Amino acid sequence: MAKRKSILAGLCVIVLTANASPGAPAAERTPWRDVEVCIKDFPALHTFHLDYAEGKWHPRVFGYAGRGSYGTIENDGTVKAEEAGEHIRLTVNMDIHAKNKMSRAQGESGEPAEFVLTMALDPEKGALSGTYVARFKDEEHHGAVSGTIGLVWPTLVEDWQPLKPGEHPRLIFREHDLPALRKRAETPEGKIILQRVRSQLAARFTTWHAA
Repeated sequence: MAKRKSILAGLCVIVLTANASPGAPAAERTPWRDVEVCIKDFPALHTFHLDYAEGKWHPRVFGYAGRGSYGTIENDGTVKAEEAGEHIRLTVNMDIHAKNKMSRAQGESGEPAEFVLTMALDPEKGALSGTYVARFKDEEHHGAVSGTIGLVWPTLVEDWQPLKPGEHPRLIFREHDLPALRKRAETPEGKIILQRVRSQLAARFTTWHAA
């Protein structure tokens, strides 16, 4: 067991001290951004949360209603996008639970609403502005919208591989790293590191143990 621990500890040191080797390019992923849209002068909803990526909009949208007896109420709906000249037009359909989030949790139907948002986007400045027209409870509502476009979501790192069931090791280094680590352990630097680790592990450990 002690020998196994020493080898693993040595490999950890090698991983942390070795120069990173060039890897394959990171897998391409859609550069999604969070978009928060403030809906002004609408009686039952104040914010939309959408996801945007280089001209594409995720088909799901979340809407947040004013504070009821259980706090902010989250509603979900669908969004369709189309170009409108230099603007983007989003059609949002959503059942709104504006007063009590428990009604949504219990599966009760909300009040259906349809919004048509016409907006100008400036991703470089992270801003948007425009207007909306909404149909809610047989009434038409008009108002302004404004919002922010967040940073691109984190993407995959180079050479990342999904975990396999029961994979070991998997924390500081992964199973597929072992062949390269064994090669590094045979280098002059690797042998010195492993020798140092083994000598330290063989010594009596205290809270003042010098690594």
